[in-house]
Amino acid sequence: MEKKMFLLIGILFLILQGCSSDEEIPVRSDNQSEITDFVSSNAKTVDRPAIKSRNQVVVRYKPHLTASQRYLKRYQNHVTNYEPCSCGDSDLELWIIDNTQISVEDVVDNLETDADVEGDYQLYFSIDDQQVAFGVPTQNDLIAPPGSRNTVNIAIIDTGVDYASFSKPFLYGYSRNQSCPSEVSGWDFVNGDPNPQDDAGHGTLVTKLITKELDKKNIDHRILAVKAFNENGRGSYWNIICAMNYVIHKRPRIDIVNMSFGWYIEAEEILPSKQDILKTMINSRLRRTLFVASAGNVTPDSQNGPYDVDGGQYLHFPSGYNSINLLTVGGCDIKGGLPDINPVTNVIQNARLATRSNYGNISIDMVAPFSGYFPAMGGLEKQPQGTSFSCAFTSSRVADFYSKGSTFPPGIKNELFNAAYTSPHMQEVTKEGKVIVTDKDN
Repeated sequence: MEKKMFLLIGILFLILQGCSSDEEIPVRSDNQSEITDFVSSNAKTVDRPAIKSRNQVVVRYKPHLTASQRYLKRYQNHVTNYEPCSCGDSDLELWIIDNTQISVEDVVDNLETDADVEGDYQLYFSIDDQQVAFGVPTQNDLIAPPGSRNTVNIAIIDTGVDYASFSKPFLYGYSRNQSCPSEVSGWDFVNGDPNPQDDAGHGTLVTKLITKELDKKNIDHRILAVKAFNENGRGSYWNIICAMNYVIHKRPRIDIVNMSFGWYIEAEEILPSKQDILKTMINSRLRRTLFVASAGNVTPDSQNGPYDVDGGQYLHFPSGYNSINLLTVGGCDIKGGLPDINPVTNVIQNARLATRSNYGNISIDMVAPFSGYFPAMGGLEKQPQGTSFSCAFTSSRVADFYSKGSTFPPGIKNELFNAAYTSPHMQEVTKEGKVIVTDKDN
């Protein structure tokens, strides 16, 4: 009798959960005010520290878990609702918990010892807002034909792309995902639709920089635009997880993932070991895909200068992950304007860390110019600058090695380091002490 009663309760629970799964899960308004207040009060430390949600947890199930087992996991952790990615893997969910019964900290702790489910905190953070003039979307007109063995496929996780800012086909358009039946090229994980149209500007500038550099060298390429940040440059860890999951399952494979974004977490508040879902995804593509991440910037009005992300109060991610197929990039300025390079030793003497760039001789590999990429581009109130563009420029250099037949990410990193200039100054503030500059084949 007890077994029958338990079964009936279980069936009723499944039915109730199934009904609630179709409901829209709004971001709580108090989270938004938290973000605004916290960023304002910490403006002199780092650029937009992340905010931890008080009632949301990002989870990933092991594939073997049945539907009833998943429902039981939610029940045990007081989940009132949940949301899958709008496109992609059903093993990923955003849980909404009843935080009057359990805290997000307790949920994450519970899942840390659970062999069947991984759990990370849901974080909210922002990307730099760089406005461009937007035109009329023409997504289908920009799908490029199938490439060759030397074609480099690059995913850009950002604010999307403004199609009208590009004149020739360049978009990746292969193998549509069965869970995303209306997919054309890329996905919008902010609005849950197949049109990653840029409404902020940052993603378009990053894309323009990469494609401009590739066109200079006649490197055949395809760009997969993935929108994870909204019109105000705000995104979340959940958006990034869904976007990354979408990217790593693409076929033909993505060679390079450009991540011109990042977030800060206070080392004492969130242990890095408890935010591992993204790192696990990066590591899963060890043999094929190189992930390029920006080091992050300090705020323009900071009185403290560059920030040491390895020795300060805040840690920066994803640049802080220690994955061997992750390349992390800070920003530099060239003192005097022109690089002073010894052609015999390949040493550059006048590269200096940009005053707003983060640094770290453990987690930041190298540097590239912080600014100066868009001198002739109209429609901009100010010239874009930041490690976002240092990162994008480095992605374009990495593409050169892929186009010549290299495919193993750790090997490609070494090829780039060997070709780059050595800087005595950068040896003090980065892991490799290497610099690449514009208009030089290094």
